[in-house]
Amino acid sequence: MSDVLKIIVLMIGLSLCIWVVTLMARKKMNERNTLVWLGGVIAILVLSIHPHWLDVVSGWIGVDYPPSLLFLFSFIVLLVVNLYQSSQISQLYAKIKEVSQAMALEQVQTESYREEAAAAKSTDEG
Repeated sequence: MSDVLKIIVLMIGLSLCIWVVTLMARKKMNERNTLVWLGGVIAILVLSIHPHWLDVVSGWIGVDYPPSLLFLFSFIVLLVVNLYQSSQISQLYAKIKEVSQAMALEQVQTESYREEAAAAKSTDEG
């Protein structure tokens, strides 16, 4: 890897790190997701500083072309993140459904109490 490419990848990694921390500071990303993304950023930074480690790991696993291993790991990590996000969305959808149903029941009860109070008031006056 040339020095220029190392510097570019290092700058991308640092930019991603700053972006993730900024999102967490603005409460646009929770701590759990921030840890996952910071783990990815750290992997990018480490591989930009020591790109020969990818060759070593590829040799251990038996992958002939090291960038393929990097793409495979990236694909697996993104797939896991996507699955986790889908799970969180499903849980939030279920909670929103429960809360909206509870609110509808409360609204119906409040309206019936108002009608009973109005009926009692009209019988007291009449």
